[in-house]
Parts: sequence; C-alpha cells; structure tokens
Amino acid sequence: LTVASILASHAVGGIYLGVNFLISHVFDGVQSLNDETRMDWAKAQCETSSTVGGAWLGCFHGGLNYQIEHHLFPRICHVHYPTVQPIVQQWCKENGITYTYFPTIWHNLYSTITYLYRRGRSGVKKVA
Repeated sequence: LTVASILASHAVGGIYLGVNFLISHVFDGVQSLNDETRMDWAKAQCETSSTVGGAWLGCFHGGLNYQIEHHLFPRICHVHYPTVQPIVQQWCKENGITYTYFPTIWHNLYSTITYLYRRGRSGVKKVA
C-alpha cells in the first residue's frame, strides 16, 4: 500500500508539473527559437514563456505560474513574484518585448490547445 501511494503521488505530481510546464511554454504567440535565432537573453526568457493567474494561484503552483519572472529571477523566492510582475511588464512595454499574461489557467490551456492544433494542421496536406 505504501509503494502504491508513493507511485500514485509521483504520477499525479508529474502530470501536474508536466501540464504546468507545457502551458507555460507552448501557447498561441510563443516565439520559437532555433539555431539561426539571435535574441537577447532577457527577451528570450520573456517571449518564450507566459505568466498565468496571480498570487492566489502562485500558492498552489509554488510560483511557477509566474514563469516569466521565474526565468528572469530564478533565485528570488516565489512569494516576491507578484511584486516583481508589474515591474517586468512595464520593462517589457518600454523595450518592445512581448509579455504574455493569461488571467486564468483555462485561458492558457485554450491558447495551448489552439497553438498545438494549428501547428499540427500546418503540415497536413489535403487529399483530393
């Protein structure tokens, strides 16, 4: 029973973390980086991540819902991300950098599904 409980908790935790990382980095409008892409480090962190929700959600996500802030300031305790967020948003605005924010997980999840659907369909050839 103990082993089953441990396996179940790892499975649930792994799925939860995997989905969280997926929706934070795969969404409609995300920048794709490849070997030819030259982008400033800070700009790359902002334009390849997204932030979702607010401080309340951060309690459940351990601050990982503030993915942009987490990438820019990985050593700051996550309880400070809600304070840092408006500063980062303003900096992005002043420097012409895209800051992607989703008000809810559902908005973020919808954007991820839309993005994946469009990417999957872009290579499909229609059969006559």
